[in-house]
Amino acid sequence: MRFGRVEVVSERQVTLPGGGSGWELTVEHRPFVSNLSSTPSARAQPAAPSPTPAAQPIAPPAPAPPPAPEPVEPVGPSAAQIAARESAEAAALEAERVAAERAAAEQAAAQAADDRRAAETEAAQRAEEAAAAAASQQAAARERGEVEAVRAQLQAAQAETRAARAEADAARREAEALRRQTNALRAEVAATGEQTEALRNEADAARDQAQAASSASQAAQAEVAALRADLEAETARARRDLDTEAESLRNDLAAEADAKIAAARAEATRVADEAQTRAEETVEAHAAELERQRAELEREAAQERADLRTELDGQRLELQERRARDREQAQARLDRERGELQAQAEAAAKALRATIEGERRQAREEIEQAREQLESEVASRLAEREEEALTGVQAKLDEANVEAALLVEAGRTKASEVRRQAEAELAAARAEVREQIRTAREQAAALLSIARAESDTAQADSAELGKTVKALTDRLRDLGRRLEADVTQAQRQISERTSLQSVQARHRAETPDLDATATAIAAQVVRILQDAGPGEAAGTDSKS
Repeated sequence: MRFGRVEVVSERQVTLPGGGSGWELTVEHRPFVSNLSSTPSARAQPAAPSPTPAAQPIAPPAPAPPPAPEPVEPVGPSAAQIAARESAEAAALEAERVAAERAAAEQAAAQAADDRRAAETEAAQRAEEAAAAAASQQAAARERGEVEAVRAQLQAAQAETRAARAEADAARREAEALRRQTNALRAEVAATGEQTEALRNEADAARDQAQAASSASQAAQAEVAALRADLEAETARARRDLDTEAESLRNDLAAEADAKIAAARAEATRVADEAQTRAEETVEAHAAELERQRAELEREAAQERADLRTELDGQRLELQERRARDREQAQARLDRERGELQAQAEAAAKALRATIEGERRQAREEIEQAREQLESEVASRLAEREEEALTGVQAKLDEANVEAALLVEAGRTKASEVRRQAEAELAAARAEVREQIRTAREQAAALLSIARAESDTAQADSAELGKTVKALTDRLRDLGRRLEADVTQAQRQISERTSLQSVQARHRAETPDLDATATAIAAQVVRILQDAGPGEAAGTDSKS
């Protein structure tokens, strides 16, 4: 800017590599053109540019006076020549005076031009300082944007860490729920085992009853054999005069035996059917209850998984919306700060232009007032000021560059450190969550396999119990059929041996006292029937 005029052609907003935003300016540089370098007394000073396009143009230099005429050499020592020489000397003196005045005027014009250039240089330096300040503000804004971006990344990493911790807590809660469900399944399996044990006890009791019924049937068979032997012994002695009484007794015995056998058969069939029906209903009820509980547990587990998935999706959407809102707020705040900075820069530029214009007018007035008195002093002071200003500006620029570089390096170091810490925390959280989820899944799989094994064992026990009850029922039916066949055979033998023809034949073969023998036979038959009645009733009770 010291050797020409810089004009802004275009500007556009760009995104910096660090994530921030800035402005890219396209400028045009036009060098100054000065006509003062042709004068011999003008000092070689660089032309200072105007700080802004609205700067005043440089005033043209004062016109140079015509050159002095050369002195005319005298031709001879005549008076005319002497007069001419004197006039020439006077003209030379006048020319020297005019040249001196012209040199003084040129020097004053050059001094004024130097003063103007010095003022313009100072204004340009101030403009450069303002531009450097604006650049430093923009750099600070960029650094602030980078710091905000790093903070946003840190907040995002912290949010991801919190989300990972929330997912770990959810997985832990799900594992706890699965553990509680497994405990409930274990309790239910234990209850099912207790019920199975009760069914086994009932089956053992039914088996004991069947064994008691078998023992009773064996006792009845032994008693029938004993009665058969007694009856054969008594009937061997009672062969006379029992036609009418034996027939009536045979009919009564057959009717009573048929009634008792039918009642015993019906009771045994009813008891066996009831036991089988009860066992089948119990097994079906337990199987249906187990199936219902399993379906209910699976439905609850599926509902809890769906609820957890829905809750996780809602939290994820909420985090995404919150991140979008934060991004929009940060962008709006950045735009607002950029607008404020632009307004401040424009206001500072306007104030600087006004200050420059005022100082320029004041400098012109002072130059016009003190041009003849402060020529050398102003020149020396302006030179010293220019040197000091250049030195100070260069030092400030160096300090600003060093400070900006240090700030950028510190920000980048801090950002990289924060990013590394966030990545390490995120990796640790993810590893912890994966480990917890894997452990929970393994525990849940083990518990589910144990529950399934116990459920399969309970089903196998129930099936085995059903088979045992069915076998006991079949055995009871076989024992009832055998008992019925034995009783029928005993009745057939009794009826054959107590028939009228056999009794009459035996009566004709023997000749004892018929009345006493008949009375004894009748009493013996009545006793046999009375003894046989309670025995069959006991066999029926034990069978039931």
